[in-house]
Amino acid sequence: MKFFNMIGKWITLIIFIVTTYLVVAKLNIITLDVWLESWNDKLKHILAFTLLAFGLTHYWRIRWYFTLVILLMYGIGIEVVQYFIPNRTTSMWDILADILGIFLGILGYIFIGFISKNAKN
Repeated sequence: MKFFNMIGKWITLIIFIVTTYLVVAKLNIITLDVWLESWNDKLKHILAFTLLAFGLTHYWRIRWYFTLVILLMYGIGIEVVQYFIPNRTTSMWDILADILGIFLGILGYIFIGFISKNAKN
C-alpha cells in the first residue's frame, strides 16, 4: 500500500507541475469554435483541480479545509499570473471551475473513505 501512496504523491506533484507549466506557456492555439473551446477549457480546470484536491487529501493526507484553501489560492494565483502574460486572459469562470473541481475531489475523497470504512465493517 505504501507503494501506491508514493505513486499517488508523485502523480499529484506532476499534475501541479504540468498545470503550472501550462499557465506560463505561451500556447497560441487557434480554434474554429471559441465557445466550444471555452467549455473544453472549463472541463480541463475541473479535471485538474479534482485530481489535485483528491491527491492532496488522499495521498498527501492534507486536511480537506487546508486543501480547499491551498487550491483556491493556487487557482486565483493562476488567474493573476495569466493577467500579466501576453495573449492570455483571466476569467472568473475559470476560478469557478477550479472551485467545482476542488469540491469534486474532496467529495471523492470522502466517498472513498466512506466506502472503505463500510467495507471493513
